[in-house]
Amino acid sequence: MVDVGAGGGRPEQIQAIMADEIRESGFPGEVILVRFKNSNSP
Repeated sequence: MVDVGAGGGRPEQIQAIMADEIRESGFPGEVILVRFKNSNSP
């Protein structure tokens, strides 16, 4: 589990970076990215 919520980046941008890194890693297993809605968001 990786928590990237404290970095202040845009969630879409962070997700895209993570997805790219996962694709390029060559990891043969299954990876699931999960985004939680910020409870302070409208």
